[in-house]
Amino acid sequence: MSDNKNLLLVAEKKQLRDQISQALRKSYSVKVATGGFHAVHLIEEETFELVVVIGDSQDMAATELITLLRTNFSQRELPILFLGGKGGTDMLDAIEVGANAYLPLSQNLNILLKKIQELSA
Repeated sequence: MSDNKNLLLVAEKKQLRDQISQALRKSYSVKVATGGFHAVHLIEEETFELVVVIGDSQDMAATELITLLRTNFSQRELPILFLGGKGGTDMLDAIEVGANAYLPLSQNLNILLKKIQELSA
């Protein structure tokens, strides 16, 4: 497990966070954050190869978190994958503030895993 890439999953909803982190743990070392401030704290403490942000949290909008991370890390230094459910404007907002990629939250888990593999390569 120590050879696996370190990935941060940011998701407020426990069931979703547990489901996705369980699938990712087969190939990655996964840390989970319950919100934006928790994510920022973990990133200050550890190095991650990729951050997966799932929607907004109560303490911080996803676009705010991505913007904050981009003040310290380039897209190459810390890739960010945003999973959202609103489509159109949600996707554009995430990409405009610095997300490397966007996938609809309802996307097939295999597609999500493939995109994570591409971004963390």
